[in-house]
Amino acid sequence: MTTTAQPAASALAAGVAAVELDRVRTRFGDVTAVDGASLRIRPGEVVALLGPDGAGKTSTIDMVLGLSAPTTGTVRVHGMPHPAGTSSANARSRLDLPTPASPPTGTTPPRPPRPRHRLPQHRRLPLQQQPHHPRPFGGFGASLRCPRRRARPYPPRSWRPRMSVDEVGSGPQDRGVRQEEIWDAEAAESYDTPGTGAFAAEVVGPMVDRLAELAGGGRALEFAIGTGRVAVPLAERGVPVAGIELSAPMIARLRTKVDEATIPVVAGDMAAAVAPGEYTLVYLVYNTIANLLTQAEQVACFHNAARHLTPGGRFVIELWVPDLRRLPPGQRAIVFSSEPGYLGVDTYDVVAQQVVSHHFRFGEDRRARLFRTPHRYIWPAELDLMARLAGFELESRHADWTGAEFTAESGSHVSVYRLPHADTIAASMST
Repeated sequence: MTTTAQPAASALAAGVAAVELDRVRTRFGDVTAVDGASLRIRPGEVVALLGPDGAGKTSTIDMVLGLSAPTTGTVRVHGMPHPAGTSSANARSRLDLPTPASPPTGTTPPRPPRPRHRLPQHRRLPLQQQPHHPRPFGGFGASLRCPRRRARPYPPRSWRPRMSVDEVGSGPQDRGVRQEEIWDAEAAESYDTPGTGAFAAEVVGPMVDRLAELAGGGRALEFAIGTGRVAVPLAERGVPVAGIELSAPMIARLRTKVDEATIPVVAGDMAAAVAPGEYTLVYLVYNTIANLLTQAEQVACFHNAARHLTPGGRFVIELWVPDLRRLPPGQRAIVFSSEPGYLGVDTYDVVAQQVVSHHFRFGEDRRARLFRTPHRYIWPAELDLMARLAGFELESRHADWTGAEFTAESGSHVSVYRLPHADTIAASMST
């Protein structure tokens, strides 16, 4: 009979690190997510990875879990290589960790609090515009997975695994889904629809014309720049453009169109990340500010825009008008789009000022794909107040990029906010 030493026990006895990263480097296209990280965690230690969005925390955890492999460097768990693609059961078997498949006989796992599911900050929707609806929804590829998960009961302490890795969600609320699960490489690859939908010339052209005019010969900064739908043609007009973007695969997709010297991008959260230099224009289009799910985050976005602007600089926001007038009394849902193969339904929480858009896509068979996107809707008057808190004044508001009049029937608006000039501030202080 042959016996094999238990890996975890022998590693502990030999003083081997529980987790060890040696000069790990991870890249997504031209974007470096983790750059030469080295880490050694002894058995029994608890380590927290702290840093802003885009710092590489999730990518590091994925490598430790075996969900992804480093581009260079090594990852070892209890002294053993931890290859990518390791299933949970195989990983626990190799590490001599119990698999919590079921509770001990006669016991019932406690029910945890219902998790709050939400998308990461400032995620815009894919850009195939749905007709007859102010928000450009639709066009979700098969690679996008439904972000809602069933709650998994926590096992009793006596049969929990002895090693765990967890990630704390950033922002005021924990997120039920990491950004990488939604805006991964496949989603970024299928994001663009050249010549159609939101990429059509009649959609992009008036927007670029207006933004180039508002830049006034200065530099422009796009929050949530994505794959460069607006930034690339704006740069081609001769406007120097930079961006802030949270998704590494989206940045990698942008890099297939232009290099870093043409359009530099800072990886991070648009409500907090800082791009080098000063700008005469900051813009945030396509309803993206509504993907910040708290008022505090939305106000922080205004403050971050003001931080980047020179005196007299402008912050431009494109946003839909909440459609609550269509909501029948006593009902919480409305159908916002019904097209062949697609059905869109919005459900409202008017107390919390939240809306969840449900996108159903189906074919000839009985199966349908569902994708949900949560938002915090903002009334124009509330948006104006957020701007004032950050030192802006409303300069103009139109129903679209061509300058159409904004009325009570408008479904969306383009609002231009401006910081006062230095002489205006001095004059107001003297009076």
